[in-house]
Amino acid sequence: MPSTASFDRDLADFENSVIELDNLRLLVKSLTEQKNRKRQVLESQLTMRGDYVQLTSKGNVEVIASAGLSARRPRTRPGVLPAPLGLRLEVTQVSGEVLARWLTVTGARIYLLECAQIIDGEPLAWAQIHIGGKLMFLAQQLTPGQHYAFRLTALGGATGSSPCSPVVERMVA
Repeated sequence: MPSTASFDRDLADFENSVIELDNLRLLVKSLTEQKNRKRQVLESQLTMRGDYVQLTSKGNVEVIASAGLSARRPRTRPGVLPAPLGLRLEVTQVSGEVLARWLTVTGARIYLLECAQIIDGEPLAWAQIHIGGKLMFLAQQLTPGQHYAFRLTALGGATGSSPCSPVVERMVA
């Protein structure tokens, strides 16, 4: 069993360590706040400097470099999106389901898949069945034995949407 003096000394050492740690935490918090304020000032100054250089340089790369900044190409909007290609339909082992897959369209953010029942050889009424960024969709609850037409549109680019893909037809099992 430790003596009272030994216990008191160890307890005091522990309490001092806790106090030192708390003081260090406060110091780190204070230093972090100082750093964040200084960073805000620098970011504001850099933004003003960049705006000034951009305005006065008129895109001259040498003038931009002389200010200690690097030139970058301006952002450009994607052009007109082409019609999606490679739309294919796969019958699954589940009755009334078709898995639609397609190839990516550069510049597209999302895809819109439409479906229509085929009556007398013609698509009846197109209905949106999927909108999303993936390159496939599982169409469910279709009528087995019925023929369906599918088409795809890519969305994004300067025009907002592409022309529709070629129509692909499939009888649902």
